[in-house]
Amino acid sequence: MMRTQTVEVVIASLCLWVMGAAVRADEPSTGTTPAANPVAMADYAAVPIGRITAGGSFGEDREVYQLDAMIPVLRSQTVGLFLNPRGVEVPDKGQEASLGLVARHLLEGPSVILGINGYYDAAKTEADNTFEQAGVGVEVLSRWVDVRANYYNPVTDPQMTETTMEEALKGWDAEVGVWLPYLSRTAPTAVYAGYYAFNPDGAGGDIDGFKARVESRVHPNITLDAEWYDDKDYAGTEYYVGVRLHIPLDFWKGARMHRGAGRVPLFSSRMLDPVHRDVRVRAFESKRAVKELIVPVRNEPVASAEPVVPARVPENCQTYATLDENGDVIYIQVCE
Repeated sequence: MMRTQTVEVVIASLCLWVMGAAVRADEPSTGTTPAANPVAMADYAAVPIGRITAGGSFGEDREVYQLDAMIPVLRSQTVGLFLNPRGVEVPDKGQEASLGLVARHLLEGPSVILGINGYYDAAKTEADNTFEQAGVGVEVLSRWVDVRANYYNPVTDPQMTETTMEEALKGWDAEVGVWLPYLSRTAPTAVYAGYYAFNPDGAGGDIDGFKARVESRVHPNITLDAEWYDDKDYAGTEYYVGVRLHIPLDFWKGARMHRGAGRVPLFSSRMLDPVHRDVRVRAFESKRAVKELIVPVRNEPVASAEPVVPARVPENCQTYATLDENGDVIYIQVCE
């Protein structure tokens, strides 16, 4: 079922892609002339039309594939409101589909992008349970420093079987990144450090720890990634390496690199950066605690509507009365 939902998200994204391409004639003119120094002009280009990002991450024993699109709903010279459908698949582990709304504002003077976002996520887990959650996030993107924070809140009740209980976790994550100056004109590269904390409402301990990642934009349309987590149970593996391919909705116009500085794209192109948040609805599975009352027949009677009649006891055995999960009296014989 979740696979079908993921396919529907992809199809919807492609349809909106075509719609976005159809309105390219309304794209605002930048009114700028390329200069030798891209820093002097990068803040004044119009918000890009949008793009699709496809990527995969590969770890020790788990793979994650992701497809999302940044589709402009409203955009101007410095403001963009984007619809962000997203599909995630972890082979043999689960699937997820998300729909988000991302608002970003480009401050031209200091070259800073301020953003807020909201998402609704639905996931199918390995245990064949379906969970949904809502999430919000904030971000500050600049030439040299990025800051992001996200909060996740489940809206689905725990799913229980006779022996286990699985529930979505509420929690948050945050990261701070620095762009390396020596690579800014060839392959812009950033190093991030962050922290995450999730906790179940029911039984089970908190899940928290540190994370780190590196991303390098070796081409305006290609990003290489590496991620590390200090909790293998949280991520499924301690590290991932991956690649992302960015396809502009108006791809026929090329990569839009500013040739005066080698491979450096305009700063305004970061309005289309993928939102970095936890790509999966985190779920915790635990064994259900079964409370049993065991009372020796010879020592204490068990309150019941029916009289308790001790069974015939061999010399080396002991008989106990207890209650099953329906509240009925049953007998257990323990022999040495």
